[in-house]
Amino acid sequence: QSFVGTQSDKTFEAMGIVDSLVMKTAPSSPEKVRIAAKEMLSIRCIGYPSFRDMPAYIVESLRDGFKNDGIDDFMSVIDNASVSTVQQYWNSHVRNHNAVWAIVGSTKRVDMSQFEQWGTVTILKVKDLFKF
Repeated sequence: QSFVGTQSDKTFEAMGIVDSLVMKTAPSSPEKVRIAAKEMLSIRCIGYPSFRDMPAYIVESLRDGFKNDGIDDFMSVIDNASVSTVQQYWNSHVRNHNAVWAIVGSTKRVDMSQFEQWGTVTILKVKDLFKF
């Protein structure tokens, strides 16, 4: 999962950069793997539910089929992250796999035909996503 925010006139340039960095380039820097591991740990710690949110978190986790919160498994993966393990994951789950792009913005501000180079285009309206 990746995210980039940009002005509409830079949309296709940003998509090209993300595509080349994520989809076409295997991770190869030990330092960048360490930085990414620290970032993932930080995101996990910041995003961990407070005691008030814990009941809903537990119910949602059980509903999604989890038997525990997975923090021990997560920490083990982070602690053992290396260029080799990241490359193995990239080769198995990213390389040669399709990507789903979600672009949020006005269709009037970009040349919609340029999106076709990335695959099938489906335009959704707010009411398609939110039923209220």
